[in-house]
Amino acid sequence: HDLHPGIVLVERTVSGVLRMSGVNDFGLARAADAVFDLAKTLVISEYEAPGSSHSIRASYGPVAHPDPEIALGLYSLLHRVGLWCWLRQRGIISDDANHPLTADLLRSAEVGLE
Repeated sequence: HDLHPGIVLVERTVSGVLRMSGVNDFGLARAADAVFDLAKTLVISEYEAPGSSHSIRASYGPVAHPDPEIALGLYSLLHRVGLWCWLRQRGIISDDANHPLTADLLRSAEVGLE
């Protein structure tokens, strides 16, 4: 429930390839649906490293769910709202509707799940 770029440890192999070597934070860890966890990882990663979620999703492989895209969409919306509330509470997001996360939530509300 809390896997994102800020807590993943990587090392460079002798051939120069980056390889995940560990995770250094389990503060919000909990047992949950794997799709729930994947959605959180995608949302946080996209917020911290825009554009990264596509590569993460592509390398994840098949998602064990009858309708993975709908599940990821619903869980992602839930995680975006939670992230927005957390950032708002800490004063990182003000009433400015131009913040990327606020704009993303507004787009999600307008488009809905297809």
